[in-house]
Amino acid sequence: MKSTEPRDIRTGGDPRPFPDFIALRDEMSKQTHPARPDIHWERVEKLSLALFDKNGIELQTGAWYTLARSHLARVEGMNEGLKLVATMLRRQWAQYWPRASHPRAEILSGLFQRLQKVFRTFTLSHEDYHPLLQLESTLDSLSSILARQELLQISQIEPLVQQVCSALTRVENAPEPQLSAAAITLPVAQAPSIGLNEATPEPRRPDAIPPGSAAAVNRVHKMAPAPKRVGLFACGMLTAFALSAVVFIGGHYLARSDQAAQQPDSHQQPLPWLPGAVAGETFSSSGSAAGWLKDASLRLEALSALPPDWHLRYGQDLINQAYALWPGLPETEELGTQWRQKLALNGTSDDSLAGWHQGMHRLQSLSEQLNALDGQKGRYLTVSELKSQVFAAIQAFNQSVPAEEQLRQIAARQEPGMIPQAQKLEVEQHLQQLIIRYSALTNRE
Repeated sequence: MKSTEPRDIRTGGDPRPFPDFIALRDEMSKQTHPARPDIHWERVEKLSLALFDKNGIELQTGAWYTLARSHLARVEGMNEGLKLVATMLRRQWAQYWPRASHPRAEILSGLFQRLQKVFRTFTLSHEDYHPLLQLESTLDSLSSILARQELLQISQIEPLVQQVCSALTRVENAPEPQLSAAAITLPVAQAPSIGLNEATPEPRRPDAIPPGSAAAVNRVHKMAPAPKRVGLFACGMLTAFALSAVVFIGGHYLARSDQAAQQPDSHQQPLPWLPGAVAGETFSSSGSAAGWLKDASLRLEALSALPPDWHLRYGQDLINQAYALWPGLPETEELGTQWRQKLALNGTSDDSLAGWHQGMHRLQSLSEQLNALDGQKGRYLTVSELKSQVFAAIQAFNQSVPAEEQLRQIAARQEPGMIPQAQKLEVEQHLQQLIIRYSALTNRE
């Protein structure tokens, strides 16, 4: 029987290198756009949950997630998001990103101001009484945390607290509806609660957080660890492969070069290598530099001929051979599942893949529209229309910054040794995502 006991979620670091954060930031920037385009809150929620799964929870994504849940689930959603933020601030104050007090205050202040505007749009009834009580309790807890850190005033949480208290008083003093007696007979345990009642119906969630647990907003079910024998099985299998590769490579280099060139699927064989220190001692004592250089030249040619996704093909070949050797073993299926999950986690999203194309398409459409208006009296684009179209193109381009532009930014630095680690990580992750997508497109079966 699978355990449904929730586990604590982890604290996240700087989310800016992640493509999901870039897409999330672009979506939320619509709040300040002069044309006020619609924000897709379902997409904001999905991207936030994906970031929680990959990076952990940090304050900026937690604030955006709170706004998304408030728009999608009203009072219950607002309580979910704020409870998540309060839990992380209470338990992980020193590690919570960003760590500086000023950026934290700016994020919280902006969040509370926007939540006030969202709360004013709610139409409240007696059904919202218990969710409002929970929201009031969450805000009180959050206020206590901010007061201890001397951020209560600058975070501007008090107006939201007063707004919720006033709404709770109005709902409590409002006349009862005609069918209120039926509602009173319901058990208190069936009232909407966050993270306590597993029988409460959950809103639709993406696959990033399992829907089976009602504590999904402040706790995440981590995947059950694979059995320990999976690691032993994998190590044994890889050891067998390594020994087989050594035997095969020895025969390969003793055979003629033309026979070696005719070997099928040569990319599946691991490239032989010799540690530099051992190689230096070996050839310095023997003095056979010509043989070593010839061998090194052959290896360099082999390396230059490898496809960019060679390591992915090699990994898939290992999985295929495991299925061929032990097709019915649970450990084999677990190994294949872990490999597919790793590829899916590190792959590029469809949105980022199409960003550059969408941006160019929007610019081309704008150019054609301007050309059509040229020479026609009385026909023109307003400044607001022009801003909206240019903004949409910029948003599309920001979804997927080309690898060439990322490399240009690194090359433009005066001191290569001062390149930020986050920038390096972003470029490496982008290149890896492109290679994974390239491999998936070119090796379809």
